[in-house]
Amino acid sequence: MNKIILFALAAIFISSCATKLPFSTQVREKYKLNEMELSKLQFYLSDDIVITKGSAVKGGKTMEDGELVISSESMKDKIIFKQGTEGLFESIPGTNKIAIRFEVGEGKYLVFGAKNPKSPYSLQAQDWKSNGVGVLQYGGETYHASISSGNAYLMFKLKRSQKHTEKQHVVGGMKVK
Repeated sequence: MNKIILFALAAIFISSCATKLPFSTQVREKYKLNEMELSKLQFYLSDDIVITKGSAVKGGKTMEDGELVISSESMKDKIIFKQGTEGLFESIPGTNKIAIRFEVGEGKYLVFGAKNPKSPYSLQAQDWKSNGVGVLQYGGETYHASISSGNAYLMFKLKRSQKHTEKQHVVGGMKVK
């Protein structure tokens, strides 16, 4: 009897655990998720996303101790979104696309979308260059997404809840009196 109770409790525990799944148009349509429901859904990144913005190289030449010194200076702004980073729904910027915010700030969101209903919503750029680098807007400025960032997609947790109620009655039988 104890084994049956332990098995039943384990089955309930396992069935109540949430599983991370890729977010896609098919999922969105299957569960009929509207903007209000999307705003209550926690999103996660499947992989790292790295975006960079570089400034123009400043350079100059000087003479020091009889030597010609050529100097250059550049600045690079790099933003890293680590795998598993949590994000919130921002808006729907187009068909099969959603914008997800990972930090506070004007225009600080990334757009994810899919080419077909079954594929996960992956990072979208305004333009993917022939070298695989994506050009996108973040916080009102132009950034370049690394080649591997294009593989990152959105995930969400799906928790299945099933209730099963069973009423049991054991018949004791009847005897003649």
